[in-house]
Amino acid sequence: MPVKQLLKGRKYKILAWLEGGSCQVEAFLSELKVNSFQTCKEVVALIAKAAQFGPPENEEVCRLADKKKAGDLYLFLTGGGICVFWFYYKRNIVIISCTNVSDFASEITNAFFIKRKFAEEIEYDPFK
Repeated sequence: MPVKQLLKGRKYKILAWLEGGSCQVEAFLSELKVNSFQTCKEVVALIAKAAQFGPPENEEVCRLADKKKAGDLYLFLTGGGICVFWFYYKRNIVIISCTNVSDFASEITNAFFIKRKFAEEIEYDPFK
């Protein structure tokens, strides 16, 4: 399974998708840390809280990525305009990618594609 564990919380492990051995999530957060430290702290805090207590129930911060499509692809959205695409897998939250809200339209298509790819690799039906 092409994922890497980023955090282990009381409620969930946070896994990140690996593509070709590299982790887009870590690369994005490293760049964000240099360009906008406060926004990076906000994203990391949101992910860490989800690991400890589960995703927030506030729909402004956590919601389905696309209510029109089947499946359980979710989105964390920060005040700094960062989108984090993720889904549940067993007792894990698998983060597919992070992006700026301005790139949302192209990234959501990619996120659904990666989720399907994950499903094929582990024979998991993400659209049950």
